[in-house]
Amino acid sequence: MFFFFIGNTEVVRVLLEAGAKTHQTNRIGRTASQLAAFTGQKQCVDTINNYVTLDDLKYYITPQG
Repeated sequence: MFFFFIGNTEVVRVLLEAGAKTHQTNRIGRTASQLAAFTGQKQCVDTINNYVTLDDLKYYITPQG
């Protein structure tokens, strides 16, 4: 789900609606949302963040360890 590099939120939305995972990470442990933010693709970050599931959200707001 690393199509954010092209900056096309419509492509990102289509991928997410087709089931792309928002929490999937690359080899260095970064998500598409993190990398989109790093490269200044704010609209793509917003689009990706609108597809975060409640279960994923609970995981990230619950202290781990």
